[in-house]
Amino acid sequence: MDTHSVKRNYRIQQWKAIIQDRNNTDLTVDEYCKQNGLSRNSYFYWLRIIREEALKQPSASGFVELSLQAHNGPGISMVTPIPVEKPAPSQLTLSVNGITIQVTENTSSALLAKTIGVIKNAQ
Repeated sequence: MDTHSVKRNYRIQQWKAIIQDRNNTDLTVDEYCKQNGLSRNSYFYWLRIIREEALKQPSASGFVELSLQAHNGPGISMVTPIPVEKPAPSQLTLSVNGITIQVTENTSSALLAKTIGVIKNAQ
């Protein structure tokens, strides 16, 4: 391993510790950087580098554990589920000679085929 790689790995380890420390506070990135004399641009540069390095290292299972912290401090909001409306089922209504047939997406294709066959033969 060359000196450039050693230096880079050392810097990555330093910034991992810094980013982890910031994540354990209720401070925003800007507040944390100001308190610790860090450049905001450097923080996000190393955050990107660390994320890219993490993507290069496959985990044993292919999954990565994520944890959500329920902070309610300044600049941090709670994770809120957004309700998703269920779309109305599709519906087809056929009316011929006073006979009405309603077909929905839940109607079985076998029942629909039999019904069409009966109507066809009834004429």
